[in-house]
Amino acid sequence: PKGSWARAFNIDLEMLIQIKRFKGLKNLSFNDNCKLSVKTFQLVMDNLQNLQYVDLGFCNLSSVPSDLLATFLAGMKKIELLRSTLTENQKIQIFSKLEDSNKLRILKWPENFLCISPTTLATVLSRLDVVDLSYCSYNISSKQKEEFFI
Repeated sequence: PKGSWARAFNIDLEMLIQIKRFKGLKNLSFNDNCKLSVKTFQLVMDNLQNLQYVDLGFCNLSSVPSDLLATFLAGMKKIELLRSTLTENQKIQIFSKLEDSNKLRILKWPENFLCISPTTLATVLSRLDVVDLSYCSYNISSKQKEEFFI
């Protein structure tokens, strides 16, 4: 049904997107056993246009091209990346895309953001309705904090 969850593990994603009732899927959660590839993200982006929320918690995303991952995430209203593995370049690209997009409302991503420019970080975070940066207080620079609170 529309708006329902699909836990994408041990499910053939190509088969899932062919099922008519999943075309309206709004929420998608991958688990850490998923093999996320360029093909995975292309399939989701091309076939699940109603997708608004993605949970990529505990996923190793370091091999996904930065621009593809950033474009995918910039289209979401809610993103969860708890304990996901990303490169610094991916983080920079994601925040750069999020800065240009105004869709994201909720971000749950306790991570080290020292690589993100203070202005970009402040711009993105200040537009959100909910942000969870638990455990990030030591991984955000003084300049980033200053830019956000000014």
